[in-house]
Amino acid sequence: MRGTAYVAANRYQLEDMAPYIWKTTTFGQSWKRHGGGIPPAELPRVVREHTGQKGHLFTGPRRGVWCSLADR
Repeated sequence: MRGTAYVAANRYQLEDMAPYIWKTTTFGQSWKRHGGGIPPAELPRVVREHTGQKGHLFTGPRRGVWCSLADR
């Protein structure tokens, strides 16, 4: 969908071990936080949407890969 983008971020330098994944569908005018189901300390370094299935996300922390079943 046009205007959709994802951002993976972390704040471990500030002792915040929560995962941060954000999504916009408005070309960056507003953002919605995602990341439910990813345990603390699994800090996302990259997030990608499946090219054939909208809303299916993959995120790569330092160890392993996490995937969502649907966009929430």
